[in-house]
Amino acid sequence: MDALFSIKRGQQFGYLLFSAALLTLSFPKTSWSFLAWVAFIPLFKALEGQPGRKRLALGYTMGFFYSLGVFYWVTHSMRYYGHLSLPISISMLVLLALYLALFPAVFGLLWGLFPAGGFFSLIWAPALWVGLEYLRAFLLTGFPWALVGYSQYRLLPLIQVAEYTGVYGLSFLILLINQALYQLFVKSGDHRPWSLKWGEAAAAGGLLVLVVAHGYAVLPENRKADDRSKQIKVSIIQGNIDQMVKWNPAHQEETITIYTDLSKESLS
Repeated sequence: MDALFSIKRGQQFGYLLFSAALLTLSFPKTSWSFLAWVAFIPLFKALEGQPGRKRLALGYTMGFFYSLGVFYWVTHSMRYYGHLSLPISISMLVLLALYLALFPAVFGLLWGLFPAGGFFSLIWAPALWVGLEYLRAFLLTGFPWALVGYSQYRLLPLIQVAEYTGVYGLSFLILLINQALYQLFVKSGDHRPWSLKWGEAAAAGGLLVLVVAHGYAVLPENRKADDRSKQIKVSIIQGNIDQMVKWNPAHQEETITIYTDLSKESLS
């Protein structure tokens, strides 16, 4: 029995790491955005059938490793631009991950309040995740970086819907597809008719198709509107100031001179 329990616990940890890895890879530098559409399925499998306290811990674990992976660059920034030591820089990243993991932890806890299966649970998961993303974006000073919807930044037809929903609409759609695929192919003990389960998945997929179709429809119109608009010339001045001296008062005059000369050059 102890060996069986150990294997099951190991499998759960593997599911959590798998979800964290898929989410991390969906963001830059790799930007494999397609992975986001299945990244939550291993997490859902790990949460399946677990009591509330266990779901809280599982969600926290996944969120911690996900945050470490996505915000790996914080260590570099703190060390080279904040002039902090490597141990302190790593500690800053760990503290950030410990904080951000609270939101997936709450998600894990509340995700299991309603058994997966049925239209309500199909909507509950994305609505819950988006609500927590919105809270993270504004709570305390707010931290809106790396919301799940941002992983799709390269897919122009898909992201046109953000004009109406913001990034939260994209996050909702990604979680909706994840939940639909989980309920259709992965969830254990769902004895409902296949026609019903396929109907729910088709509804989620249909919404995705409508969003993409809308994007393809409006993109040409947006380009035409750009062509008809008044054309003006602008210059963007890039001084290439080293971050190590950018805010150093001793280099202030030199920095201003560089930007002044470049601005005059662009006008000539």
